[in-house]
Amino acid sequence: MEEEGKPVGVSGRIVAGLQILIVVVIVGFATVQLFLGNFAAAMSTFPLLIIYWFFLTVWHKRS
Repeated sequence: MEEEGKPVGVSGRIVAGLQILIVVVIVGFATVQLFLGNFAAAMSTFPLLIIYWFFLTVWHKRS
């Protein structure tokens, strides 16, 4: 486990940026689909977010 207050390296910042980008793209897609009236496409992203959250939670616990 990393200590509190330890600086994040360049690779950690890249990973964090990619995670934020992935979530923003998924939520953005769902929002656009809702505005277009395509409820099924918008809700189809929810299981993807749940799987992504589960993967990150398990990955974080192992490191």
